[in-house]
Amino acid sequence: MRFFFDYTNKHQSLLDFHGGEFLSVNDAIDFAQTTVESLKNSLNGDWAGWFVEIHSPEGTKCASLPVTLDVET
Repeated sequence: MRFFFDYTNKHQSLLDFHGGEFLSVNDAIDFAQTTVESLKNSLNGDWAGWFVEIHSPEGTKCASLPVTLDVET
């Protein structure tokens, strides 16, 4: 199955027009989670406040994962 991974925030959307093939929506969510972790670990934190949204080819949103910075207590 093909899924698309858009990056969004309040003011911008970076749309994925190519997508990727995955065996299931759970595999696509795992991929998006790995992407979120990578963005969280970027050196300057520019991705904080963004979301990685997973869409089906029909445009149905399957999941939306936030990019949040971990705060040490």
